[in-house]
Amino acid sequence: MSGSLFNGKLDDWTSIAVKSIEVQILGKRVFEAKIFAIASVDHAHLVCLRGYCSHMTRGTFFIVYDLFPKGSLDNWIFPKTYNQNGGCLSWKLRYRVAIEVAKALGYLHHECCQRILHLDIKPENVLLDDYFQAIVSDFGLSKLISKDESRVLTTIRGTHGYMAPEWYSADGISEKYDIFSYGKLFLGIFFG
Repeated sequence: MSGSLFNGKLDDWTSIAVKSIEVQILGKRVFEAKIFAIASVDHAHLVCLRGYCSHMTRGTFFIVYDLFPKGSLDNWIFPKTYNQNGGCLSWKLRYRVAIEVAKALGYLHHECCQRILHLDIKPENVLLDDYFQAIVSDFGLSKLISKDESRVLTTIRGTHGYMAPEWYSADGISEKYDIFSYGKLFLGIFFG
């Protein structure tokens, strides 16, 4: 769900991220299905939905999440993207982040009521909390898949460099797509 991202504060001064999405990009039904799926996700290493709303006269949806001041993983593993919040993670933290992302994917693929294929696993979509715990975010390209389906057909989506070769087969995709992307993420975590 690409769109604009804004920082905000709740009444209790909790920092939040507000993402705006144009209706014509997504469509109301697709948006509501994704919101329902995201709202049902309850895992320590998956971003938690704080709320959402729509502004129908402007044709915009808004999604509210917690804000992660450490930013995304790419700021901490790729030297060229260091910024004021960036640095270099210790090997111990890199290992922990890799395990936490794997646990999040395991939950999405096997433990959710409605299985979810994330379809955009990459360092920019792994956020770090104040304790450097990994939080998988951005379900914008995700695809819902029922428990009895092993593969699903969908349009090509994802980030070049993290997309699995199976996109180019007519057989559809499975959770193996996310595993391929995770492998690329894993290489980035440990080898930069």
